[in-house]
Amino acid sequence: MLCYKDMTFCTKKDCGRACKKKLTKSIIKKAAEKNLPISQTDIGCADFKPKRRPYTPKSRIRAVARQLFLRSREAQQCKKKYNNTCCICGAKQSTAKGKEVKTNVHHVNGIDNWDEIDTAMRKHLLNVDEMIVLCESCHKKETEKQLTPKDNSVE
Repeated sequence: MLCYKDMTFCTKKDCGRACKKKLTKSIIKKAAEKNLPISQTDIGCADFKPKRRPYTPKSRIRAVARQLFLRSREAQQCKKKYNNTCCICGAKQSTAKGKEVKTNVHHVNGIDNWDEIDTAMRKHLLNVDEMIVLCESCHKKETEKQLTPKDNSVE
């Protein structure tokens, strides 16, 4: 197969490169120089599509959890508590032109339990066996049923 990236011919079935260029005259010329017949099916890179994982990768879960935290009420409360001022250098958040300063919320002890967060997310939110598809109105009704306290009276 012909690889676009380095203009070489690959003997592997799938070369592993995800090139998206069209068949060009220079590629056809290279194929002709090596006396190789060429067609659109001979080009391994053009048809290569990486396989999607059947599950959400850890990096995606971590990124979403981080964004959730950064936009949380708790993060906003922390910023308000410290008056949007850096606890180390004293710089205050500013949007003034030429003097822009952004402040971020930081965990003092760091987050060392990402594996636990990943496991909890997979167990409670990303478990396909615990999911069904519902229309919006049915979903709202089912959610309301789950949120209302159950009657635990003894008869």
